[in-house]
Amino acid sequence: MYEKVLKRARRAARAGSVYLSFHANEELAADDLIYADVINCLLTGEIIGDQYDADRGEVKYELYGDSQNGDEMAVIFKLGYNDDAVIITVYRLQRFSIACSGKQTTGITGDTGKSLIILIPVIPVIPVVGIILNSHLKTAVSITDYD
Repeated sequence: MYEKVLKRARRAARAGSVYLSFHANEELAADDLIYADVINCLLTGEIIGDQYDADRGEVKYELYGDSQNGDEMAVIFKLGYNDDAVIITVYRLQRFSIACSGKQTTGITGDTGKSLIILIPVIPVIPVVGIILNSHLKTAVSITDYD
C-alpha cells in the first residue's frame, strides 16, 4: 500500500535529502539517537500507517524500523516537494509482554512526547476495556481484566 512512498523516502535517505524538524532534533537527543539512526530506520523500516493533516494539507507517515545498533524505533515523516523527506519526530520503541485471562500477548510502546502509545494485537478471546489512543495504528488500548 505504501510502496511508492517508502521508495521515495529511501531514495531521499540514500541521496542525503533527509531533513530534521527542530522537534525531531530534540527527540533524537532525548532518546539518545543520532541522524544515522534515522537514516537506518528509513532504509530498514516499514510504514505502518498514515495521517492526513487537514491544517497543512499534507500526509504524514509512521514508519517502524531499526536504529544502527538494532534497537526498534519509529520515525514520523512527510515527503517534501523536492524528493526529500522531512522528519517530524522520532522515538524508541519498547516491546512488552502481558498476560490477561490466562493468555499471553506482546505489544510495542513508544513515547511520542505527548502521549504514550501502546500497541497490542487484536485478540478476540481477551476482554479488553480501554481508551483508543491513536486510531490510525493497529489497536491502542489500555487493558483491564475483570477475572
